[in-house]
Amino acid sequence: MINHHQIEVYVRFSETDALGHVNNVSYLIYFEEARTKFFDEACGDKELANNFILAAVTCDYLSQAYAAQTLKIETSVSRLGTKSFTVDHLLTDKETGRKIAKGTAVLVAFDYINQETTIIPHEVRSRLESRLITS
Repeated sequence: MINHHQIEVYVRFSETDALGHVNNVSYLIYFEEARTKFFDEACGDKELANNFILAAVTCDYLSQAYAAQTLKIETSVSRLGTKSFTVDHLLTDKETGRKIAKGTAVLVAFDYINQETTIIPHEVRSRLESRLITS
């Protein structure tokens, strides 16, 4: 069974900075795109996917990326709690496999009406459990 989700991102010129490499904030946008697509697939229901809020995000920059590169992002679940879970992102150059960045995101089940955290719905939890990476 494949536990990770994978997408490709083409780096547009507008995502680079004055020095010609991908701007640091663009990596978080790439991770968000990967996380959104992963979550749509993992939840199987956009309504359920909308019941989560981003609590924390990290990014470690390992090497530079440039305009016109195609990047690959692998997303997997590394931790699953009662109300939250953590996804890991690994961003590499599609052609060379060179690691460019890695990051994490913590998502929390959230009741937007009552403005409080809640337990991860059973149907989502079981789907996330099947994607959990174990050491």
